[in-house]
Amino acid sequence: MQEGKRTTVGWLAAAVIALATATPAAAQGLFPIRQNGRFGLMNQSGQVVVPARFDQLMPFSEGLAAARVGKKWGYIDTRGTWVIPPEFELGLMPPFCGSGAFGLFDGKRAILNRDGKLQPVPLPQSLEYVTPCGEGLIGFAEENSGWGFIDGTGTVVIPPQFRGARQFAEGLAAVSDNSRKWGFIDKSARFVIPPQFDSATYFSEGLAPVKVGDLWGYIDKSGQFVIPARLLTASAFSEGLASFAELHNGVYRWGFIDRQGKVVVQPAYAFVGNFHNSRALVVINGKSGYIDPQGRMVIPASWPWAGEFQDGLAAVRNTEDGIEYEMYIDTTGKTVWKSKR
Repeated sequence: MQEGKRTTVGWLAAAVIALATATPAAAQGLFPIRQNGRFGLMNQSGQVVVPARFDQLMPFSEGLAAARVGKKWGYIDTRGTWVIPPEFELGLMPPFCGSGAFGLFDGKRAILNRDGKLQPVPLPQSLEYVTPCGEGLIGFAEENSGWGFIDGTGTVVIPPQFRGARQFAEGLAAVSDNSRKWGFIDKSARFVIPPQFDSATYFSEGLAPVKVGDLWGYIDKSGQFVIPARLLTASAFSEGLASFAELHNGVYRWGFIDRQGKVVVQPAYAFVGNFHNSRALVVINGKSGYIDPQGRMVIPASWPWAGEFQDGLAAVRNTEDGIEYEMYIDTTGKTVWKSKR
């Protein structure tokens, strides 16, 4: 491809789920910043390492991040250098998964590889959905054929055969068969845990949420219940804890359980995030703050908007004298970076 070439690109809306974060995820200790309406990168100390020269910046994946200048997208590395020049016009750019980025380019399904070349993918236009990238594989669904998986080269590694599918994690992926029951397969498409659940998500820290009837529990990789199906909700474990919710006067309130199912943080919050860096985002009375694994509020709930911690920092927003600011704080609540939104 030649620089400046106008290539119209679209891609499956389901894949956007993997990118739909308010602030792009940090990668290798780098954090996106915005100055005068443009985006760059800083390090954990708040030092600008890539000047703000991009109009839009997406999360890093496989060491590359999609970046937009004007109407055109390309991919940069962690130094801010163009690895794939900005040549594509679209709404959003797909993330790299393994060795390539899977999308719809000029109306044809293809993999964009790291040298900027497009490789056609032999999938029909009736392709309907995709999963987020998981361990180098993307789940896809063909109309009337079911779900299968492709890798970062566009090779179909698991032909479409399942009624439903989630992304791979810890070597396994939840899939459902024609009985509408969910189990887990390995990367050879062999059922390691037979279909028996009414729903399932993915493994994290050796446990996976599964649904029996209307309630959720957790199983290990042998398929045995570690936490019985008695929860209204279930989420992925992170740093040994998982969020759950209970109904209080018709309203969901969130807390945390440990790997034995013991409640360690009482369900008292309108929303919670996952634990990272021993901090979890919580929302109470419309404000965001952070708790530690013992449930102590270590950073007061004072922010109108806040994100989860990653690599020791969290993005927050606040309004001062009618001016909205974007900031990064550390795990003590100290401001590391601050700029006008």
